[in-house]
Amino acid sequence: GHLRIEVIVDENNVIQAAFLTSTLWRGLETIVKNRDPRDAGFIVQRICGVCTYSHYKAGITAVENALGIKPPLNAILTRTLMNISLFLHDHAVHFYTLHGLDWCDITSALKL
Repeated sequence: GHLRIEVIVDENNVIQAAFLTSTLWRGLETIVKNRDPRDAGFIVQRICGVCTYSHYKAGITAVENALGIKPPLNAILTRTLMNISLFLHDHAVHFYTLHGLDWCDITSALKL
């Protein structure tokens, strides 16, 4: 990903401090500024080609929190089902397509 995590441990391997930094800023906060709040989820979901729903959910949750909207139970259940489904999909895509190649010798397939 686009994060850097630094952990300081003592001689007993106990974490004394941890820092998370990111050098990536995509400016979506600026893009959605002064736009119809109903568009926020659709705009921010395009931040990532793999985990689109996570960003969509973050966008609509931010709008709901800002406006004090409590979604109905059916919406919560539907969102939960979508999140679980895409969690499975996204992790499979990430591991086998984006990350898995780091763990195998793909050039060995050329020897077949």
